[in-house]
Amino acid sequence: WKQKEVQNTTLALAVVGGGAWTAMANTLFSTFANTLAARLLKMGEYALLYNKVLSLISRRPRTEKEVIDYLHKHEEGETLVSSMISRLKERKFLDDKAFITWYIDQRNTFRPKGKTALVAELRQKGISNDLIAASFIEEPIDEMSLAKVAVTKKLRQFARVPEDKRKEKIIGFLSRRGF
Repeated sequence: WKQKEVQNTTLALAVVGGGAWTAMANTLFSTFANTLAARLLKMGEYALLYNKVLSLISRRPRTEKEVIDYLHKHEEGETLVSSMISRLKERKFLDDKAFITWYIDQRNTFRPKGKTALVAELRQKGISNDLIAASFIEEPIDEMSLAKVAVTKKLRQFARVPEDKRKEKIIGFLSRRGF
C-alpha cells in the first residue's frame, strides 16, 4: 500500500511539477554524469601513468626510490604515488632486495667494482643501508678476483707506459673503482 502511494506521489509530482521536476532531474543527472566522467578520466590518467611506469621498469629493474622520483617528475600527488608503489610491490614489479642482486651481478659482469663503490652506488639509488648490509652478508663478493679481472682488461691500455707510472695508474684505477 505504501509503495503504491509513493509511486503515485512521484507520478503526481512529475505531472503537476512539470518543468521544476524535470529541471531537478536534469541537474541531478548532469552532476552525476560530470562526476562519473571526472572519475573515468582520473582512472584513465592512472592507467596511462601506470603503463608508463611499467614501460620504465621493463627496460631494467628499478628501485622504489627511482620509481617515486619518476612519478614526482610527472608531478603526481602523494596518494597516487603511494597507491601505485604499493600496487607495483604487490605484483612484485618493485623489489629492492632483488634489485641489489641484479645490480651487483651486472656490475661484476660488465664493469667490476669494489664493495665500497657498490655500496655508494646502491645508496645513491635509494637502497637502505640495512638492506645493503644484509645483501653483502648473504652473498659476499670476492674483491680480489674482481680487481684482477678489472686490471687485466686495463693492462692493455697501460702497455706502453713505463713500469713505475704503470703501477701508479693501476693503483689509481683500482681506488676509483672502489677496491
